[in-house]
Amino acid sequence: RHGKAKFGWKDRRVYEGDFIEDRREGRGTLTWPDGTKYEGEFRRGGPNGMGQMTFADGTVYDGQFIKGKFDGFGVCHYSDGRVYRGEFREHKAHGTGRLTDANGTVIHTGLFIDDFPVSED
Repeated sequence: RHGKAKFGWKDRRVYEGDFIEDRREGRGTLTWPDGTKYEGEFRRGGPNGMGQMTFADGTVYDGQFIKGKFDGFGVCHYSDGRVYRGEFREHKAHGTGRLTDANGTVIHTGLFIDDFPVSED
């Protein structure tokens, strides 16, 4: 495949978008059977670069991906209404960020390690 195409796997995942020499490369959409969807940049056959992932539970992440994982700067709107804006590493809030509750009240601003806020006292 080369150019725009649609491809499905036996596990019912579907990719629609750009291919270069049979590899997902460029912009595309990858959808899982549970309704989870990634839309954005593909490099080296997977989600790499800027994109948006929407999960079946309603959680939405917008930001940078490396090897299919949230990695770099992004914003995650969780299904319970919380919003985290900041740095991620391997799908987790990691680095500097800000977490707010569903009403916009700040829960924590500062350092996060592996999804946990760290007190800087």
